[in-house]
Amino acid sequence: MKGDSKRSLTTFTPEFIAQLRERSSELQEPMRELRGVPDGWRPAPVDPSGILSLFPTLRLKEGYRLVGFQFTSHGNANGIVLAWPADEPVPGPPADQDDDLSPQNFLQAHLQMHLGMGGWQVVNFFSAVVMPAIEGDGSPRSYLEASIFSREICEFGAVWHGCDWGAHYIVDGDPFTVGVSGIFDRIGTELRGAFYRDAWTVEEELPADWSPTVTMTPRQARIEFYTYSALGRETLNLHRDMYTQGNYQCRSNLIRIATGERGYIP
Repeated sequence: MKGDSKRSLTTFTPEFIAQLRERSSELQEPMRELRGVPDGWRPAPVDPSGILSLFPTLRLKEGYRLVGFQFTSHGNANGIVLAWPADEPVPGPPADQDDDLSPQNFLQAHLQMHLGMGGWQVVNFFSAVVMPAIEGDGSPRSYLEASIFSREICEFGAVWHGCDWGAHYIVDGDPFTVGVSGIFDRIGTELRGAFYRDAWTVEEELPADWSPTVTMTPRQARIEFYTYSALGRETLNLHRDMYTQGNYQCRSNLIRIATGERGYIP
């Protein structure tokens, strides 16, 4: 930024993020076809490493591989991605769905039985957030890619009521002037026309520029981008992620900057 030679600001196009998300959605399409799939855990029919490959500035640390499971229930689904020891075999998911433990805890206990004899603790690998096993090239783009990848992989295999991040759409201009054009679904991309300003309550100062940005200092990287969601209620949101340089785990903050009309319940 001006006046600080050690601070730099890199701006990206909203389309850059939207395209990454659309490619991720296309890869995960086989997990959304649940007709004939029995309820319960199953090995994910999609390799989560394929999602990572969409983000060329990121890579998996040596000694790990990504393993995915999906839990389905009455047409809904959620996924779990593990950063699994590269040399350890991956057991199949548990078949008994009548256990008193929650589905996630039951899967965790099941996998621990297969790791325990080798001294591994499944808690080190069992997480929907695999960023401790991710490293990058240190560029501004790598931190932006980390922010999008972490959200995509956290919602890996999610269907219907399992979705949250999937209901957010990247804002690509002043929504009160041009609307939001990056809304896509299985049919294609559609335009949400200019928002009616009087129907919205502005809670934080609106930006002059809605573009995604990466601010770099010698110690930190700060990612900021904006989304629109109509899940529950229409909202405009600022996503702010803070990274320590060289570490791809972030402190994330979602700031609602404006609230509109009633949305939808999936």
